[in-house]
Amino acid sequence: MRTWTIAIGFITETVLQPVYFSLILFFSFLILSTRVLTLFGMGDEVRMMQEMGISSLTLAGLLITLLVGTHVISEEIQKRTVVTLLSKPVHKWELIFGKFLGIALVLILAYVILSAVFYLTLLWKGEGYGNPDLFKGIFLSYLQVLVIASLSMAFSIFLPLATNAALCLILFMLGHLSNFVYGAALKGGLVAKSVGKMIYLLIPNLGFLDLTFAIGLGRPVSYGYVGWAALYSLFYIGMTLLMAVAFLDRREMY
Repeated sequence: MRTWTIAIGFITETVLQPVYFSLILFFSFLILSTRVLTLFGMGDEVRMMQEMGISSLTLAGLLITLLVGTHVISEEIQKRTVVTLLSKPVHKWELIFGKFLGIALVLILAYVILSAVFYLTLLWKGEGYGNPDLFKGIFLSYLQVLVIASLSMAFSIFLPLATNAALCLILFMLGHLSNFVYGAALKGGLVAKSVGKMIYLLIPNLGFLDLTFAIGLGRPVSYGYVGWAALYSLFYIGMTLLMAVAFLDRREMY
């Protein structure tokens, strides 16, 4: 119950910020504009629209995460409001999970609005709802952003906003190159293999959650694949949130 109350408070505070809906409006326009930008696609218009649409959703979610998640705990610590919260019958894990639940729901709202715009753009093109696997791509795109959101919140306990945002961007890019880095490391020596395995285990494999090109090429995506990807994401998020609780427990509040 207390976790839900913290989440609702965070949602209310976030959606009232002009920058939140400004981002949603901007990316809604960007998704709609794919109808025009792909006019010269030489028969690949639908594929391009699908790829650009999912990429726009992911980028929008990432920017929202960086704006609201990179200071979600550090701001509470700086303003000393976290001391007030924790002096009440609120546990540290409830604060962490409550804030994360708030971020997750804020992102769901953004994804619902932008996904609706995406599907309307495909209808405008006359393609119905496009690839039947499109929803799977949107769902895994959401999980990608949620993984970064969990890391961002954990880092916000001890890192300033700018450093946190930069680190999350680096991890987002490395996460999409995780399979490539691991494959290249396996071709090297013992040290390279060890470093490659460590990077592969620590950095989230976001490439595993990216269906952009598979959907664009019309390759079928099984529900089994989506299920394993979802389990991987939830496990990574769970471990990160537990790490955040441990960080907060060690953080000096006063």
